[in-house]
Amino acid sequence: MVRDSAEVAAAGADWLAARLAEAVAARGRASLALSGGTSPRPMYQELARRPVEWGRITLLFVDDRCVPPDHEKSNYRMVAESLLAGVAPASVHRMPGERPDRDAAAADYARLVPDAVDVMLLGMGDDGHTASLFPGTDWSVPTGARCLATRAPVAPHERLTLSPEVLRAARRVLVQVAGAGKAPVVEIALMAPPDPVRWPIHIVRDTADWLLDGAAASQLSEEKRDG
Repeated sequence: MVRDSAEVAAAGADWLAARLAEAVAARGRASLALSGGTSPRPMYQELARRPVEWGRITLLFVDDRCVPPDHEKSNYRMVAESLLAGVAPASVHRMPGERPDRDAAAADYARLVPDAVDVMLLGMGDDGHTASLFPGTDWSVPTGARCLATRAPVAPHERLTLSPEVLRAARRVLVQVAGAGKAPVVEIALMAPPDPVRWPIHIVRDTADWLLDGAAASQLSEEKRDG
């Protein structure tokens, strides 16, 4: 779905709230995995205003930088400021990125991840990465894990991330992308032959819903924009 830039935050919050309500109605509880970055902040602020049954929600993180939770680059800090300041989920599981043994931290976090996350929000970098799954690795090959220690090409380099298997198994996924700078990559993400080595976003291309502003969708055909 393509939205005006001013509508993206509200549309995303509505989508997340509706999918959480569906999961709670179906299973009595729901898991929600959130991404960081700057784009989702307004959406999380909007989500805090929606009538979500937070007492039935387990909050997880898609990925995080290996920094303390109060660090300015921490995804946890951004979510805490924009969402958790106004709501109280049943449980919140942040990724312990500050631990020196990243592999052990990833293994411990994996034990908290359900077989299928109910609702997941992803973004996409201008190199086609999603979560902290970066180009150069064949993400079509099973990792055998639910959480991985990875390394980003930009600082802070060390990351923890949910694995491709977890992304694929999620029941509902929303990919949110905004800005004209992402338009060429959006076209590749949605139109090019699948290549998860070069474009990790292709892991979820065909299973996710997409929320784009007009600028990000500017290089798509009218048919694809309407779809």
